[in-house]
Amino acid sequence: MPIFGRRVLCPFCFNYISTKDLFYLCINSKCMDAPELGGHIIFSVPPNATGEYKCSECFRDNCDGVIQSNNGIYMCNKCKRSIKPDKDGFYFIEKKLRKVHPDGKGFCNCDKCGRPTSTKVCPTCKSVLPYSITESPTRVISIVGAASSGKSYYVGAVLRKIMDEGLFSQLKFNGISSISTVWADKEKSRNEYIKRFRNRMDTFKILPPTDKFTDLVKDNPPLLVEMTLERRRLEHCTFSFFDAAGESFQDAGDLAAITPYIAHSEAVILILDPRQIPKLDSDITNAIPGLPAVATMTYSEILDNAIRIIRNDSRLGRGQKIRIPLCVAFSKWDLVMETPSLIPEGLVCGQGSQQMVDGYNEQRIDTISNEIRSLLMQQWNEAGLVSLAEQNFETVKYFSFSAWGSSNSGKTGAPAIASFRVEDPILWILHRNRII
Repeated sequence: MPIFGRRVLCPFCFNYISTKDLFYLCINSKCMDAPELGGHIIFSVPPNATGEYKCSECFRDNCDGVIQSNNGIYMCNKCKRSIKPDKDGFYFIEKKLRKVHPDGKGFCNCDKCGRPTSTKVCPTCKSVLPYSITESPTRVISIVGAASSGKSYYVGAVLRKIMDEGLFSQLKFNGISSISTVWADKEKSRNEYIKRFRNRMDTFKILPPTDKFTDLVKDNPPLLVEMTLERRRLEHCTFSFFDAAGESFQDAGDLAAITPYIAHSEAVILILDPRQIPKLDSDITNAIPGLPAVATMTYSEILDNAIRIIRNDSRLGRGQKIRIPLCVAFSKWDLVMETPSLIPEGLVCGQGSQQMVDGYNEQRIDTISNEIRSLLMQQWNEAGLVSLAEQNFETVKYFSFSAWGSSNSGKTGAPAIASFRVEDPILWILHRNRII
């Protein structure tokens, strides 16, 4: 059921948009005038707060022309085209005399060919939006961490589990008949995933570091997955996965650019390299020689920056805790398991592959979280990390995973993929939000 009249979150630029302000896209080849989007943009925008209309022709040329009234005649102040508003506050090009605002079901007739379309476009970043944008919420999964902490490997591995290996078709959940997943924006996310992750993972090549970006949408677009669950009726939700460069958490300007992405998150996954903990780094490098140097930026700096972003955006006082749940997830856990004496015998977190087959196992998730928290507090001298997290977030869970399942041990190529527990944070987030 469309939710017109409400706001939706663009999964690309992370701005909230009224559904009444969305643009539409006609993919009829005869109407083509926006080849970068694969069609023709249809504008259905009421005037803004100052009474100005955007000019559709100028917008297609990336111009900032607005429509102004001159003795009752509406004309663009840039291209001088004549525009006529209708009685509902929408406008159309005068010579076309065809209304372009959407109906109650989310369809809009093209102002050129008259064909109906439901393909929507964000008026802010001009990205084609997922089909279900007005029917289901966009859930942003924030993945933060220092450079070389394993963020890209995590994103690639968890998307491989979900999209290539059919994770949710293998699991069973109470009250859910079936779960399917597709790329929410069709080819765009799929092509990005193949280029950035799958091609390299399939050939066992090491992933390059994520570059710092100047344009969030164009330089490093989020990857969108749409999940459909069948209960008594079909339910949809769209997940936006975004991998920011670790260096972006050090520069004030870059932090400002990624603020909307973090502040609108459904959950924050803080990826930590175990070697960022001094005691672990010393033991691991002695046991496994030839490993590259660890990142110099500390996990506490990354977490503190994320906390400040959320607090400022949400206007939270120091006495209020952040309601967004935090997943503290240790990557490269195979390094810890391969190093003697770091994990006492018998701990569940010290075991390898344990993919859930019966859906969500809350007891196992809680056991691993409690074990890792205990290790941080009692054996690894990291009570400060636990305090920083738990003093600022209402809900904190601790995870450990290996995106590829085996350490490089100084090899030049990447090992064959045998990841374990990468799905745990996602399953916990879904369960906590009562999706599964």
